[in-house]
Amino acid sequence: SFTLDHPHAVAQQVYNLLGYGILNPEIEKLVIEGLRRTKKHEFSLTDLFQRLESFWRDYCQGRWLDEGIAHQAVAYFQTLQNPINVERVNAAVGLNVFLLLCAIAPIAEVTFWPCGHPLNLAEFHPTALVELNNRTAILHKHAFINCTRHKSLVGLNLSGVSLLQMMLVEANLAGSNLLEAELIGANLTGANLQRANLTSANLTGANLTGANLQRANLTGANLTGANLTGADLTGANLNSVNLTKACLFDAILDTADKELAAVHGALFLKDEFPTITTVLSHEATVNHVENAPYEAETQIWISNTSDTLQIETAEGIPTLPYDDDEYVKAETLIGGGE
Repeated sequence: SFTLDHPHAVAQQVYNLLGYGILNPEIEKLVIEGLRRTKKHEFSLTDLFQRLESFWRDYCQGRWLDEGIAHQAVAYFQTLQNPINVERVNAAVGLNVFLLLCAIAPIAEVTFWPCGHPLNLAEFHPTALVELNNRTAILHKHAFINCTRHKSLVGLNLSGVSLLQMMLVEANLAGSNLLEAELIGANLTGANLQRANLTSANLTGANLTGANLQRANLTGANLTGANLTGADLTGANLNSVNLTKACLFDAILDTADKELAAVHGALFLKDEFPTITTVLSHEATVNHVENAPYEAETQIWISNTSDTLQIETAEGIPTLPYDDDEYVKAETLIGGGE
């Protein structure tokens, strides 16, 4: 039996607990470790995951905004002399719940599908992570990638999701399932894609400079015009991969794979790498990142994008439970404060 036995009660509790700002990584670890040590007859991580996942599905569909739960949380915070507004509360809750689900899933030995299962159309929300990324920009311009870099995307099932033009610099997607995912124009500079399943994924114009693709399954993947400069492709499956005009300058791969890549249209001289205009779907939700620290390396995926498809990031003073200067300093480290 649950103390909170109604979805609305659960949602209100989650908003009141997690709506104040982004969870400090140290607090997140402390919470997870505390839950792990709780006696099994008193608490179940699996049950917690299921309740948070149910909350997350409704969150992605905007239910808690529509039903006023987020606004009630704002009223609660105002009684605590916290001047936070509803957009910041909603953004913080979404990011924090996503981080907790990512942390709990491997411990509870369950699979987390952040955007739902593509075969369940009623729950499948392919742009959920793009929307979360855009929403959390009000907390900090790079809030999503700073908080998820290196850890929280490991082993996720992202089959069929849309990550169009997402900033995923140094993201750890090791072992993740990206079957038929749309990564058109995504910035995956330095990302870890070891053992990731990218079968039939579309990475047209993506920046994979320095990415680790060891033993990745790239069967049928489309890497047309992708920048793979310095990428480690050791043991990656390059059979049937479309590498038309993809740049493999300084990429790490054996002689046989290099010959195979050349047959599939790859370029190995940097001077041969043309500027590719990223072809985007007019139905896609696109995230445009301004003044990114990797701007010089990512012109291929932002220079020719139609202005009509761009969603400007909403910047504001971060509502964080720790010092913002430290948060910004963590741009190249694991996301969060020190």
